[in-house]
This record gives sequence, C-alpha cells and structure tokens, in this order.
Amino acid sequence: MCRDIDRKIKIMKFIDLTGKKFNKLTVKSLISKGKHSRWLCECECGECKEIAGDSLTTGNTKSCGCLKKNKGILLKDEMKKAIKIRQEQKLSFVKIAKILGVGKSSVENWCRSIEPKKQKAPNWTNKEIEILKLHYGTKGSKYCAKILNRPKGSVIGMAGKIGLHSDIVNGDKLKKIVIEKISKDRVISLCRKHGESIHTHKDNIIIRCLLCQNIKAKQEKLNKPEHYRKYQREWKKNKRKNDPIFALAERLRCQIRDGIRRNIKNNDTITKGCFSRLPYTPKELYFYITNVKNLQNNRCPACKVNYDKVGFHIEHIVPLATAKTEQEIINLFDLKNLSLMCGSCNSSKNKKDYNTWLKEKRYVN
Repeated sequence: MCRDIDRKIKIMKFIDLTGKKFNKLTVKSLISKGKHSRWLCECECGECKEIAGDSLTTGNTKSCGCLKKNKGILLKDEMKKAIKIRQEQKLSFVKIAKILGVGKSSVENWCRSIEPKKQKAPNWTNKEIEILKLHYGTKGSKYCAKILNRPKGSVIGMAGKIGLHSDIVNGDKLKKIVIEKISKDRVISLCRKHGESIHTHKDNIIIRCLLCQNIKAKQEKLNKPEHYRKYQREWKKNKRKNDPIFALAERLRCQIRDGIRRNIKNNDTITKGCFSRLPYTPKELYFYITNVKNLQNNRCPACKVNYDKVGFHIEHIVPLATAKTEQEIINLFDLKNLSLMCGSCNSSKNKKDYNTWLKEKRYVN
C-alpha cells in the first residue's frame, strides 16, 4: 500500500502558479521547487515578498502585510471617535457601537482608559444593619437607601441576605392583603381609589381591582374604538365555536333586537341586556332547546331534514309580527312560544301562524 501511495505522489504533476492572482498577490516567478515550493509574489501596494505555495492556494496569506497595517490605522481612528462621543454626548457603549459599526466589547475596552474605575462600596456595619431591620419591613427599600446613603440595589441585596421582607411595593405602595375570599378567582382587598373592592386572585397573588380594570377598559374603548371592535369580534367568534350556551344566547339576542327594530319605529328603544328582562338564563335556554331537539329526533318537524346537515332556526309559534309594543315582543320570547325549524321552512313561514302554514303546505308531522 505504501509503495502505491509513493507512486501516486511521483505521478502528480507540478502546478505552475506564475501569472495567477491570489487576493492582493500576483505570482511573478518560482524561487524553489519541491514539496513546499516558494514563489516570488508582488502585492498591490508594490512590495515583493517570498511566499509558500500552500499558503497562497489555501488563502492563509492575502497580502504582503499591508492589510493588517490598514486595519490598525482604521481601528485607531474609530477608537478616537468613540472616545470623543463618550466624552461629549455621554452615550452608552451599545449606541456608540451602532453609530460606528463596531462591536460593543471593543468600544468598552477603548473607553476604559478615560473613565475612572468604580470604587467598591464600603462594608456594612452593625449600626446600618440594625437601621435596616427597623425600617425595611414598614417603610421599604427607597426610604432605607435615603437614610443610609446607599444605592437601592445594595439595600435590597443586603435585606435578602439577612432574610427581611417588606410590605411596600414600588417605593410607597403597600402590598395588598386578602380581607375576604369570595371564590377561587375573586377576593375582597383594599384599593387606593375605591377602598374595599373585589380583586382578581390567581396563584395566591392579588392582581388588580375590577373597578379600576373597568375604568381602564372604557378609556381604551374611547381612545381606540376600532381596535376594541376587532378584539370583540374575534373573542365572540372563539366563544361561539367553543361554548354552545353562548352561541344560542347570542342568536336569541340578535332575534330580540331585530324584532324590536322591525316592529317598533321608535329609535330610542333599549336593546341591551336582553336576558335581564327574560324569565330564564342562557343555560336554561340551552337545556330547553336540546330537549326540543331530542323530541323532534334532530329533524325539522315540517320537511324532516336533519339539523346536522342544514342547521336550525329558533322559531316562534305565535309570530313576532302580531306584537306592537316592546313588552309584547319580549313576552313572545317565552320558552313555551319557542320551537325549532330548519332555515328554509322558517323563512317560508314568515309572519303566518304555525298551524295554518302547515295546512297550506300540506306537510305531515
């Protein structure tokens, strides 16, 4: 095997590099031939240099040495600029690095020579620790930092080492305490604006006052109405998909509003809070309609089409067209007056009574 390798090496042809260009170097002539052949090369700056053939082909040497010199000159200029900016504008290292297009670490190293070294903070005395123990729990880290003439971070760090805990948050705000538990998510606590009010409670942490949250939401409604509408639409879509009770209730709300708008010409009619006027809840409506579905065998009573294929409409046995006042319309939305029907049958029925319409169509129950 070794003999074969030696033969192959002998057979390999000698490659002439004269006239070829490698980065900034152009090969002029051969100086020595062999395993490590050396060539005379001319750089773009005008200097000639003797370079090995391997380093030319691999790209280890790109110039006679002028590239490094130029880089050094450029770096010196950038260093002077960085120091000037730091002294005059007092910008951070990151901003200076972005302006010059250099790394943050190099800017930091350049500016270290100008800036004075940070002095180490003095060790904590027993008197200072006693003062910290007295005031940290009741008055917080901000007050202790002022008394002791120490930075806030070092005060908090020392308090953590000793094992102290403060009842104050963000300088002057007291931590909220649970006065009374209402449910898993709701708790009565003290609010700065509203006093004792309901707060949201999650993972043993009091999050926010519900009254403050409602005020903030109303302000956002006024400031960004389009954004709020989009959010509400998306929320309703997801709720309809996931919650069947909400989907039915929403459908009934729309029907009540449409009935009031069509039959009563007065524009000042109140259409909000539909279920507050009705004698049943959305949950009761859902159970009633599922019961009707089961009685009808999940099929339209008129044309016998399956509801899974076509869907269903909430149909009024006594039609809404008979009502003349708002109260009469709400009375017609009683559970006894509600039934189910497919969309096409409900639209063809329109303002007619259910029994008369059935006789006209000659459908069999």
